[in-house]
Amino acid sequence: MRRQPLTQFESIAVRKKGDVAIVELMHPRAVDPADVALLRKELSALVEDGRAAKLIINLHRVQFLPSAVINVLVVMEKKARQQGGGIRLCRLRPEIEEVLKITGLDKWFKLDVDEELALAAWGRQGS
Repeated sequence: MRRQPLTQFESIAVRKKGDVAIVELMHPRAVDPADVALLRKELSALVEDGRAAKLIINLHRVQFLPSAVINVLVVMEKKARQQGGGIRLCRLRPEIEEVLKITGLDKWFKLDVDEELALAAWGRQGS
């Protein structure tokens, strides 16, 4: 199976810093089932194909985080952990951070103010 280059995704923008993939969600409101399915496919391509087990997901563009997208992130977090990595979320809007706190998902995901702090945290955890 031929691997898709990191630059040819539609719903996410990806760049690498060392062994960490920095992922930016491009849809402010991924509520359409087709958008959610595309996000799942593209994140799976990163995690399941072994291209990145450590991810930072930058949510600065995201205005609304539907439960279907949260589910995708939880599933990808589990898969990334199985490969020795995980997902750190950064640049969340206060209302999205509040939803994660209310649901207890702030304990599941590591939350960082920005990409630099998330990268530093991955560095502290080891490569």
